[in-house]
Amino acid sequence: MKIWKVSGDCRGRACFEAEDNTSDSHDLYNFQDKECVNDWRKLKITFTCGKKRKDILPMKNVTSFTSYSFLFVCDEFAKQKLSEKYDCIQFLRVMPIEKEIRENSNYYLPNVLTTVKVLDETKSKFKYLSGKYITGVEKYYFLDSVKEYPVFYLNTDIKNRAFLDIYAIDEFKDYVESCGITGFRFKEVFDFDDPDKEYPLM
Repeated sequence: MKIWKVSGDCRGRACFEAEDNTSDSHDLYNFQDKECVNDWRKLKITFTCGKKRKDILPMKNVTSFTSYSFLFVCDEFAKQKLSEKYDCIQFLRVMPIEKEIRENSNYYLPNVLTTVKVLDETKSKFKYLSGKYITGVEKYYFLDSVKEYPVFYLNTDIKNRAFLDIYAIDEFKDYVESCGITGFRFKEVFDFDDPDKEYPLM
C-alpha cells in the first residue's frame, strides 16, 4: 500500500483563486481540523489562466486552487461521485465570478473531516529553516493505522504549514480513477512495501 499527497493538477491548465484577499478568503484556514462547517459563507473565486486562454488545456473535474495550494476545487460530477463513496468529505460551495464558468457546473472546496495521528514523527525527517522552523518533509514514515483512512489530514504534534495538505491511500486513488474523475494529482510519499524509499522534497 502507498500513501499519496492529493492536489489539483495545474500543469498546463487554468486554476481558480480567491477573488480578493478579504477576511472571507482567510476563513479557508479555519475549517481544517474541524467537524462539519455550518456557517460557511459562499466564497467568490475567479478563473485565472497564468497565460492566454487560447493556450491552456480544457478544465477537468478537479481544478487547482492557487490561493491555497493545499486545496482544490471540485465540480458537480466530482462532488457527486466522491459523496457516493465517502462521507468524510464536506463540500463547501464556491461561486466563480465568470459567468461562462459558473454556468457550466456548481463548484466546491473539500472539507476533509478526518484528521488522524498516523505519522511516525520519530522516524520521519523534516526540513528546517534556520534549524528551527519546519518548511517541509524530507521523509514520511506512516503508522499501520493509516490504512483505515481513505482520505485524511495529518494530526501532528507539530503545528506548521507543512501539514496542511490532504493525503490518501490507494483505495481513494483507485476509486477516483475508476469512476472517471479527472484533474487530481497524486504524489507518492510513502510505500509500505519499501518504507526506506527516498522521495524528492515536496
